[in-house]
Amino acid sequence: MNIEKLKKYSSIELEIKEIQERITELENSPLFGIEMSGMPHSTTKSNPTERVALKLISLRNLLLEKTNKLLDAGAEIENFVESITDNDIRTIIRMKYFKKYSWRKIGIELHCDRTTAYYKLMKYLEESK
Repeated sequence: MNIEKLKKYSSIELEIKEIQERITELENSPLFGIEMSGMPHSTTKSNPTERVALKLISLRNLLLEKTNKLLDAGAEIENFVESITDNDIRTIIRMKYFKKYSWRKIGIELHCDRTTAYYKLMKYLEESK
């Protein structure tokens, strides 16, 4: 396990959030799901509505793919974390990469300087290669 793999988990999680927000935007788009009662309308979808629907399908597929990647990365990291015998290292990894704490907050939680927590993790990762 290396720092890039740990950071990758956070970036995938952020991508998922952004895709979910885009899906919500499209679902709330004026071209999607409008019911105009009392007005004449065609039984076929217009091109703008069809484009929005196709974009939604594409985004939902992308969301599913990213969610699966996140679950795989999370499982890999969790297996790695569980194999660590040092409680502090396990705690630092969970705080930094799962809870997204800053190094400062991790230092406060562990009653040490932020750089101590950072260097402790870096040293462990370097030694475990």
